[in-house]
Amino acid sequence: MVVLRVVALFLALGLVAAACGGSSISASDCTDITDETLALIQRLVDDVDAEFESMSVEDFVATEGDLPSVERFEQDAATIDDLAAELGCTQQEIGTEVRERLDELTSKSDLGRFIINAIRVGGL
Repeated sequence: MVVLRVVALFLALGLVAAACGGSSISASDCTDITDETLALIQRLVDDVDAEFESMSVEDFVATEGDLPSVERFEQDAATIDDLAAELGCTQQEIGTEVRERLDELTSKSDLGRFIINAIRVGGL
């Protein structure tokens, strides 16, 4: 049940189209979008590790995404969504490539590992 809530939270935040944010986004193809997506997810996990290392998964879910790191993630995800659309990258293509490379992500906390696993089992 908790996994489903977190997966739903990330889907609602735009994880489906996530990747690197800010004005420095640069991608020339869908592989670049995948690379940027993984970098964005890793930044989210790193932020969660730093900000909420001792927070339980249940407490995190109770925040309903009202956390600075999740807000930054949402903004960056929206930016990359636009770029992916411009390049003609499908959500299915990006999601498949990201799931194949999730083992590249690391976390220092149980919460960070939970986020990575939620992406793995819930998909994008």
